Amino acid sequence: AIGRHVAQITAMTPAEQRSLICADDLPGFERYLEGFSNARDNEVREMEFRIRDRARRWWWLNIRSKVFRRGADGRVVEIISSVQDYQKKKENEEKVRENEIMKTLLVKKDDFMSVASHELKTPITTLKASLQLLKRQVEKGEGEDLLVNLIQRAEQQTNKVIRMVNDLMDNTKIRTGKIVLDIRSCNLEIIIQEALEQISTDKEIVVYNTVTQPIEVDKLRVEQIVANFLGNAIKYSPDAAHVVLRAVDEGQFVKISVQDFGVGIPKEKLPHIFDQFYRAELSPRFSGLGLGLFIASELIELHGGSYGVQSEEGVGSTFWFTLPIRQQDRSLTF
Repeated sequence: AIGRHVAQITAMTPAEQRSLICADDLPGFERYLEGFSNARDNEVREMEFRIRDRARRWWWLNIRSKVFRRGADGRVVEIISSVQDYQKKKENEEKVRENEIMKTLLVKKDDFMSVASHELKTPITTLKASLQLLKRQVEKGEGEDLLVNLIQRAEQQTNKVIRMVNDLMDNTKIRTGKIVLDIRSCNLEIIIQEALEQISTDKEIVVYNTVTQPIEVDKLRVEQIVANFLGNAIKYSPDAAHVVLRAVDEGQFVKISVQDFGVGIPKEKLPHIFDQFYRAELSPRFSGLGLGLFIASELIELHGGSYGVQSEEGVGSTFWFTLPIRQQDRSLTF
């Protein structure tokens, strides 16, 4: 394709030739030419760049150049170049890259399905066993305390399955852009209280809340975020007696943080902790689908907030997020 246009290109002025080059590649091309000011006579310089062809498509080229002539002062005045069509090579490289990406995604998919199957099987198995024992006790007509305990266990495992299914559904909604926020004026104290009611734990949850003014948020979604942060804090601090939730007014935003005194997160894992399907794998005893923090981070961003984490291994972690107090002129459907 290039051979047919060589005469046209060489007849152009340098400015016209540069206008054909992709804007993203032009700075590199300029540096490529400038580099010949210090080039040795036998040095061959090479680069890849894109130009626009007759059909207005970007076409990959490879250029190899060396010094051709110097002036009386020793400065380079001409270079000689060969240009090669690299489009097919780039297309093949892209296909290889896409194949590698697909292989990686398939491995991740298989890994996730394995984890999801295991995570769902555990509570379902416990639930089934509880219901079988419950049936036997009812048939015998005895053991009221045991009946109550079995019912509680069955309810806990049912709620666990429901949470996992909801996470999977939310993940699909986020991926397809179908999350809808129901923004209303809400009392943060009520949101925190109702999030606490979703948590089943023997730990003390200490709450410091100085936010008194109403905030404009999707109440149920913020409850979901707070409950997720609290659930993680409890899960990853099995030997601690309490966790701490703080909510403060920062002017146009409120900041909510949850601090635990547990195992902490390795430094190299911190940048990935909010990634989709990421599981820190801190210990086999800590289960999960790797979706909770990802969903929470997406919901925070949809509200126009920010989030983060500070952590030290063996000391504990503090997960935090901010939400704007007002949601003026924000689209509610994403």
